[in-house]
Amino acid sequence: ICQIERYYIIAGKVLAAHQQSYDAGDLDYSYVYGKRFATFVFHLLPEHDYYKSSRPELAQLRRKSQEDGAEVVKNLEKIVAEMDREELEKEKLQKQQERQQLAKRAQEKLRLLGANTTSSKSTVDIFNLPVAPTGIPGTKSNIKQLGPAPAAIEYASLDIPNDLPKPIPFAPGSEAEIQHSKYGVSNDTKPTAQGPSSDIETLASKISIKDNDSSLPPDFESLFPTQNVANGDVSSNSAVVPSLYPASLDNHSSFSASSSGMSSDSSIPPPQINWADFPHKPSLEKPSRPPPKEKPIPIHEQIYFFTQQFMNLRRQNKVENHDLRTYQGRIKTRGRDSTNGCTVISPLVVIDHLNSPGSAGISDGAIETVIDQKAPPILKEVRTKLGLRDDALIIPSDVHDCLVDKKLLSQDQFVGVCGGNILDSNHLGELLKMLGEFNDGKKMGAALFFHEHVVSIIKLVVSNGVCWYDIVDSMPGNNGYATRIRCKAIGYLEIALKWYACRRFTDSDRAYINGNLWDDVLCDFDPRVFQAFVWMQH
Repeated sequence: ICQIERYYIIAGKVLAAHQQSYDAGDLDYSYVYGKRFATFVFHLLPEHDYYKSSRPELAQLRRKSQEDGAEVVKNLEKIVAEMDREELEKEKLQKQQERQQLAKRAQEKLRLLGANTTSSKSTVDIFNLPVAPTGIPGTKSNIKQLGPAPAAIEYASLDIPNDLPKPIPFAPGSEAEIQHSKYGVSNDTKPTAQGPSSDIETLASKISIKDNDSSLPPDFESLFPTQNVANGDVSSNSAVVPSLYPASLDNHSSFSASSSGMSSDSSIPPPQINWADFPHKPSLEKPSRPPPKEKPIPIHEQIYFFTQQFMNLRRQNKVENHDLRTYQGRIKTRGRDSTNGCTVISPLVVIDHLNSPGSAGISDGAIETVIDQKAPPILKEVRTKLGLRDDALIIPSDVHDCLVDKKLLSQDQFVGVCGGNILDSNHLGELLKMLGEFNDGKKMGAALFFHEHVVSIIKLVVSNGVCWYDIVDSMPGNNGYATRIRCKAIGYLEIALKWYACRRFTDSDRAYINGNLWDDVLCDFDPRVFQAFVWMQH
């Protein structure tokens, strides 16, 4: 459970964004932020266990949020009315523009056909088009019933002779005849009866192109300047693509006039390019790309991996799991109910472990006593002090303060607090480091808060510096009772904690993890976040 003050801070930021957009006249953003704030204040915050707390500072925040929510609802009503008005205006303007475009297209058609745009005739009358009867499909038989178009009828009535006169040849001495004879084509050329291929061969045999004819188009090579890219000078010996193109094209662009079979003489001089206008020679190296980011492993693959590792450790007896004879909330008698009491049960288990005689640590019977007898009175006291309901969850830090005030814990026993992403070995490694760095025979314990639940981690000193680590969970397991998992090395503890975390992820948690990288700023709302308080024996 996250402190409710953090939720109020976020709500204040959303309210400020709504007010800023509203004052600027940005209806869309103002509506979105306003709706989010109203949902946050009237639906989400009341579900928090500390929402109805009697603490003065929390009561003041609650009243302020309700007043702001009422003002935001009034703004939303005004925004919706204004947005509806704008939508109607947009529809009217769109219809007007459509009518104008239709009229413009009609006028353009009339202009192209030379029709009078001010004529009162309809479009059908102007174009003299046949009109198909309404409801008759456009089949071939129906089209035949309409008859031929008027233009076809008019041309069909003309008497066109079958024998048309032959084309008139060029007049002798005319400019067309001179240009025509330049290519060796004679006016008296007559087709033979050898078919189309014979006609083409005959025409080709009478065409002769002179090599030095200045009337021909200039040589393709002479239209481009040649240059030496490396030295920056321009020469006439080799044709190279200008340096603005990639160097890979240069090898395929060089060809000479002699190899192409065309003359290099041309009446059109090649264009001159001032290469000083291009002072920066492009780099031939490919731009360096940042190394691709390593894709995160999908959560279902992580779940499978940690489950397999945990099961392998159990088969090898490196991890042992057994049930206790009770669980939190088993007794429903008023004053002895420990429902949602894990924030009290977990540190109490650690305290009894640190105070237990010998090095074996707390027994199963002592853990059952904590759950059924010791935790309920303290739960009632803390909830009453904070003004919470009887089954409300409690923030671990509030429980820690209460236990210190009751002299059940002392500040000199406190080792530290750590947290982060429970699936990240670097973050979880801080907790393992705290538990493993003290190997002088002292017992240790931690209350691990994860996914709105708290479990105990207790360190047992067996012998010769060998330590075991137990995870005590007061919630009922597969068999309906609280569980105690024993890890016979700190490395096995890491695997067991990750396996435990993966079991608690819901479908929405998995979707969030797959779609979002870990962000320290949003850690309070990330399903992977954990927090641990560590204590040590005197």
